[in-house]
Amino acid sequence: MRPISDEDLRAELIPDIHSPWEQISRFGHSFDGYAAFGDDCARLANEGTPVSLRELRAVLFFELRRWRHFGYEPDAEAIKKFDWLLESIRNKVRERA
Repeated sequence: MRPISDEDLRAELIPDIHSPWEQISRFGHSFDGYAAFGDDCARLANEGTPVSLRELRAVLFFELRRWRHFGYEPDAEAIKKFDWLLESIRNKVRERA
């Protein structure tokens, strides 16, 4: 998926947790968390509580990279986090409309 700016992001572009994993991954990689936050991307994912749309997207990006590095699909706990991230991103997009 091509990069999508926060300004161009619409709720209908955000997959839900029941979407194919490939679609979730493509969406998550439409934002480069490393470019936006540098080393803080990992810190935010590991220690922070993402609040802004950019932070939420960065954490989604990082978590997708983390699980890709693991080499297997996310476990049940991680799926809950992905579900929360996707829904939180969707809510942030709807709030600004």
